[in-house]
Amino acid sequence: MATGIKADNHIIKYPKYFIQNKKEAAQRKLERNFNIIVENEDQLSELKKIIKRLSYNNEIMMNSYLLTPIDQKIFLFIVEIPNFYVDDMAFCGWKKFVSIIEVINLPGHHNNIFKNKETLETFAKKLQTVLDSDL
Repeated sequence: MATGIKADNHIIKYPKYFIQNKKEAAQRKLERNFNIIVENEDQLSELKKIIKRLSYNNEIMMNSYLLTPIDQKIFLFIVEIPNFYVDDMAFCGWKKFVSIIEVINLPGHHNNIFKNKETLETFAKKLQTVLDSDL
């Protein structure tokens, strides 16, 4: 159960970021999918019901899709601060689906890759290196 320890360490190490990230992620999903902007706590109660229903539907869809392994190489861009947790933090669960994984580390967290100029430039350079390679 070492993965639980890793997840807990990230939450302990970045508690403020973790809480803020989850709040922003929920707000983005509501705005993007339903054009709903949360302005007060009364709206939040009703939205929790919607989110619960969406989570249930998402779970059904995920369980209905079967991923099959392929003999291919992938380039996996992994950020320094994760915002989700899987049993295999090193390869984010991809190891059982592909034959070769080349991990490319990025600074920051998933939600700031395109918001922060420095992070975006680092990502762009590393992505260009991959695209210019023989793959």
